[in-house]
Amino acid sequence: MTCEQRDAFLAVGGEPRDTTLFSLLAKPGVRPRARASRSSPARSTGACGRCVCTEGFMIAGLLPILARDLNVSLVAAGHLVTAFSLAYAIGAPVMAVLTAGLERRRLLAVALSGFTLANLLAALAPGYFGPLAARLLLALPAASFMPAASGYAATLGGPERRGRALSMVTNGLTLAIIAGVPLGVLVGEGFGWRATFLGVAGLAALSLLGILARLPRQPPAARCHGQSG
Repeated sequence: MTCEQRDAFLAVGGEPRDTTLFSLLAKPGVRPRARASRSSPARSTGACGRCVCTEGFMIAGLLPILARDLNVSLVAAGHLVTAFSLAYAIGAPVMAVLTAGLERRRLLAVALSGFTLANLLAALAPGYFGPLAARLLLALPAASFMPAASGYAATLGGPERRGRALSMVTNGLTLAIIAGVPLGVLVGEGFGWRATFLGVAGLAALSLLGILARLPRQPPAARCHGQSG
């Protein structure tokens, strides 16, 4: 289209079609690869979040099995849930301060590594106080991972996709209640409660490989704010 034809077309209220490469890239519907590259790490982070949330909720359905196997009362078995919840609530702000200077992908990998090892300890620990100590240890990497995963996904998605990226991480809570708890009870009744911790440890190890293979590096939150300012 020549300049004269363009002007005549605009004069009658038309809208020319600009088919240059620049205009095609500027249109939001013509960048599927760029969108996929952003949503893929968010999905990976969300899958890790589902693994962490599943471990936090599944033990509630295993309390009768735990009480019988550990030869303790149901109230004492319930302390395994209480210990995790208190350690998570207290540890989350503390771990956020202690890990503020770490690169985000490294933080996610370290937290998930600790989560995997703590699940193995819970599965192999003898007596009652062994699993109780393991649950306390489990809370610390979980308290480090979930806030860091939410911040990572929100920063990676950018302002226009922040809500969707956050939803991919936080939907792990819903899916853990809907699917994780019943599945954990089925595994615990069929193979013993220790098998559930081994299963979560295996899923966490696979999620760790996904983090190392698919997630790009991201500077600490403080550095991100400094660069944006």
